[in-house]
Amino acid sequence: MFDGDQTKADQFIKEVLQYLSLNHQVPGFNSPMRKMIFTLTLIKGSNVTGWVRYGRNLENAQPCD
Repeated sequence: MFDGDQTKADQFIKEVLQYLSLNHQVPGFNSPMRKMIFTLTLIKGSNVTGWVRYGRNLENAQPCD
């Protein structure tokens, strides 16, 4: 989970990339939109609410295929 603490951002990104790499053959994880949506589910807290809201607006604007 990422809560907006910039000192932990690099580690968070590394862990997300590792997870996506490990699961690259799972249907859906090869879609950039689904990768973004998955990552947004790991971002929580009042410091990052705006980013999550913005990302969810993108989710509604484009298909996930």
